[in-house]
Amino acid sequence: MVDPIGITGTTLAVATLLYSTCRTISDIIRSYEHAPKEYKDLARELNALQNTLNSLQTSLQGTSDTSLSPEQRESLKDLDLPLTNCNKVCEDFKQKLSSMRSNSTEDHIAVWDRFRLHFNKSDVKFLREKLNTAQATVQVALGVSTLLVPLSF
Repeated sequence: MVDPIGITGTTLAVATLLYSTCRTISDIIRSYEHAPKEYKDLARELNALQNTLNSLQTSLQGTSDTSLSPEQRESLKDLDLPLTNCNKVCEDFKQKLSSMRSNSTEDHIAVWDRFRLHFNKSDVKFLREKLNTAQATVQVALGVSTLLVPLSF
């Protein structure tokens, strides 16, 4: 069965969702005035993935499935699962991160919440690994798309 919005539309939707989730996590991390180094590093990696996703979105804007080669369409199809999985991991992490502020207010981070941040390092490491994998996958797909663009003279 043919996807009614097409592979380009599906990829754009998934990439936009992941971009939004990354941005939300970055905003939460920035709200912690003295976040541990692991979180600051995570925020940088989230920003790097956002830049890569932005490149993907820019390259796909206004592109129809029919203008893509079969290889490019296959490359975009292959992006769906890694991006969706990465978004799920990010959403789960976002929920955990949000729940760690349960004792805090907008203006003050409770000592207990700050303490919980320091013991969540294994989740941060896992998310960073997923982000790196997703970013590498998107970069490969962008490379494939670029290489397969027909040359016109």
